[in-house]
Amino acid sequence: MTFCPEWLTGSPSLNTSNALFLWVYLVFMNSIWVVIPLWLMVDSYNHIAGSLRAAAKIKGN
Repeated sequence: MTFCPEWLTGSPSLNTSNALFLWVYLVFMNSIWVVIPLWLMVDSYNHIAGSLRAAAKIKGN
């Protein structure tokens, strides 16, 4: 997550005293950058694996 180094070092520019700032701006918005790429990688893997299985099935016949 992009804010973790600032959070761990106690950066004064990072305001975590407000629950809205912490959970919406930091946790939710930054988790989008983790969840969407993982979802796309899994989806791509499934498409590639399905294509390879179909090609192996055709080649095997």
